[in-house]
Amino acid sequence: MKVYRWRKRGRRRPEPTGLRIRKEAELLTGYVQGETASDIEERMFRAFLHNGVNYGDIDYQPSYIMGKNMPGEIRPDFALYRGVVQLWFADGEYWHKSAHDKQKDEFNDAILFQKLEGRAEYPIRIPGEDLADQDTADRVVGEHLG
Repeated sequence: MKVYRWRKRGRRRPEPTGLRIRKEAELLTGYVQGETASDIEERMFRAFLHNGVNYGDIDYQPSYIMGKNMPGEIRPDFALYRGVVQLWFADGEYWHKSAHDKQKDEFNDAILFQKLEGRAEYPIRIPGEDLADQDTADRVVGEHLG
């Protein structure tokens, strides 16, 4: 003889009272122009494109003063070629937090500006907190691009 078991119905969940809006995930790739990049560097690159800078006018991590990976090299995160060269740095908290780091950054900025006198503007530094999300990055970079 067969014994039948009745399935118990699960408890019904109450309907949500408010509308929930999920923010879409920011699909970062970790690359800029084929090179590995941090999240703030990638957001800065996208912000340039969102603010009308041509892809071909952007150079990611160009080397100045000395050759690449040589002592004395200064490597901004981006160089924009828009008549006069604009040098951009995305300053994350880890590498640019102490007073010593900030003093070193100011020194390197002065050296770059002096060596590229007449060909480049004074370097632009954007703090990492201003590149924490794409909307803020687009706004801040747009303000500096003028």
